[in-house]
Amino acid sequence: MTGNAANDCLMTAWHANEAELRLAAAPTGQPGDAEDMLQDLFIKALRQGERFCAIGNARAWLFEVARNALADRLRLKRETIELPEDLAGETDEIATVDSLAACLPRVLSELSAEDREAITLCDLQGLPQADYARRKA
Repeated sequence: MTGNAANDCLMTAWHANEAELRLAAAPTGQPGDAEDMLQDLFIKALRQGERFCAIGNARAWLFEVARNALADRLRLKRETIELPEDLAGETDEIATVDSLAACLPRVLSELSAEDREAITLCDLQGLPQADYARRKA
C-alpha cells in the first residue's frame, strides 16, 4: 500500500467521524483545548501510516484514542488549591517517635509469640528476613 492509499484510508475515516469526535472533545472546557486534542488525535492516526488501514474498526480506534486523550487532559486540569504554609505547624519528630515507642510494648504484647518474635528480631533488631526464615526452618 502506498503512502497515498494510507492517507486516503485515514482521511475517509476521519471525515466520517470528525463531527462526533469534535463532540467527544468538547468536555475539555476550552475550544482551543478541543482543537488541540483533535489535532493530537489526527497526528497519532497519521503516524500509524499503513497500519491505520489494517485496523479492523477505524471508528472504534479513533474514539478509544480520543477517550484516552480526553481522560489525560482532564486529569491534568484537576483543580488544586494551595495549602497554607503553617498548615503542618511545628512538629517535633522526636516526640512523635517517643510516643510511638511508648505504645510499642503494649502492642507487641497483644501479638502471638511467633509474630512478636518476628517483629522484634527483624523490624526492631534488624535481622534480615531471610536469616529469620532460615532460623525457623
